[in-house]
This record gives sequence, structure tokens and C-alpha cells, in this order.
Amino acid sequence: MEADQVVHALSDRSLLNALPARAPTDLYGRSLFGEAIRSSRKKAGFSQEKLAEKADLHPVYISAVERGAKTISMDTLMRIAKALGLKMRELTHEL
Repeated sequence: MEADQVVHALSDRSLLNALPARAPTDLYGRSLFGEAIRSSRKKAGFSQEKLAEKADLHPVYISAVERGAKTISMDTLMRIAKALGLKMRELTHEL
């Protein structure tokens, strides 16, 4: 493609309108971590509030992590795994 064709293609509004308005919000698999945490929490018989209490986190944060709305640090993942009585690899083995 020639330089003038590239410029024309970039100026074509129909191409821009075909692109999504925003980038996907789950580029790093946050929802996969969230699903694993939710599944393990339910297997343990914990509510979000009980897990939050045991992991010394806020229940709203647990909810956001489970929905994939928050990025979780390794430290927090370890706290959640410990609260569930699991090793981190057990919590994430299906990912």
C-alpha cells in the first residue's frame, strides 16, 4: 500500500466507525481469576462477606474481583487463597 493510500484509509471515517469505541476491558484475564475465586469461595461455603473478613479485604472489593472489574495483585491473591484454605496454585490451576 502506498503512503497516499494509507493516509486516505486513515482519514476514512467508515473505518474508524467500524472499530469498537473502547478496548476490551478484560485484556489480562481478570474475569478468569474472578470466576476461579467465586467458584472456590462457593465450594468453601463462604459468602463474599465471610471471605472478605477472613482475607482482611472489603466485601465490595471481593465482589469487584469476582466480576473481573478489578485487577488483583499477587499479594491479594495469596491472601484470598489462604483465607479459602488453598494454595495459590490450587486456586488458579484451571486458568
